[in-house]
Amino acid sequence: MGKSMEELSRTVERLTREHLSIVVKVLATDNHGEDYVKHGLATEVLRFFFGNKWTNENAFDVHKQVERYHRDGRKFLRTEAEDEENAFLHQQRVLELAEYVFNLQHVEGLRERIARMDRDDLESAFGEIDCASLLAAPSLKFRFIKPTGKKGSDYEGEVTAPGGRIICCEIKTKSEHTPLTLETLPATIETARKQLPKERPGLVIIKIPMSWPRESTLVEIVESSIRDAFRASQRIVAIVFTWDEYSVVNNGRLFAKKVRDYVNERSSLFKPDILELIQAMGRAHNPEWIQFHQFVESQLKEMHQ
Repeated sequence: MGKSMEELSRTVERLTREHLSIVVKVLATDNHGEDYVKHGLATEVLRFFFGNKWTNENAFDVHKQVERYHRDGRKFLRTEAEDEENAFLHQQRVLELAEYVFNLQHVEGLRERIARMDRDDLESAFGEIDCASLLAAPSLKFRFIKPTGKKGSDYEGEVTAPGGRIICCEIKTKSEHTPLTLETLPATIETARKQLPKERPGLVIIKIPMSWPRESTLVEIVESSIRDAFRASQRIVAIVFTWDEYSVVNNGRLFAKKVRDYVNERSSLFKPDILELIQAMGRAHNPEWIQFHQFVESQLKEMHQ
């Protein structure tokens, strides 16, 4: 491209599809295979948004001199993976993070979130952006807002429901190390409730650990927590859970995003637009979303025709 991605970030405001195409073509000349190109594209995109130092210390095992505040980020990204499963998760998370920040470039407040990710908890910030990607369709006009530190007005963002009503969004990420107990979800939902305003409709999105869906008690705990929350709160009009799943299929690995929603029709703030909003959620309903896996595969196919 004639200059590094970090240098490019100082001269252009946004990365484009054309930039991605150029990176793929450059990486493909090394003949290392499709996975190499996908990982390379992801890390180059991260260099554009986060810079070389952050990318090297968080995403590359060969860089051993790491700032203390980046060590937890390396652990979450499984950068020092010593087995096949964690190596897969490392590549997947690096690619996902790059895909999120690229596709959320139009979102107001994203740059401030990225700046905070340099020294903040990467797992929590990753989960926040992951959840925000569910609302990334341009028609929903999602935006991050600056934290206030005040109860009732300290939620993460706002989204425009079909019809124009503004819905306040509170996002929570449960760490991979958080055990599933009878108290965990009710406490999380209650914290979210307090951060939403009383007089405006609120949407809560919670990212749960990959291990929780394997727990036999999960459904019972979720449904009990939802009933109690909706009975006690008017301000929460819907709660959405999202999580990652992967499995081994024909010697390969299948990775999937799962989403489950619950609506609070008892709330005086609930209207049919909430159902329309939930139906519009998800990257599959966003025609502008570029999936890096598919993008690389299509680019390589074109190059070899």
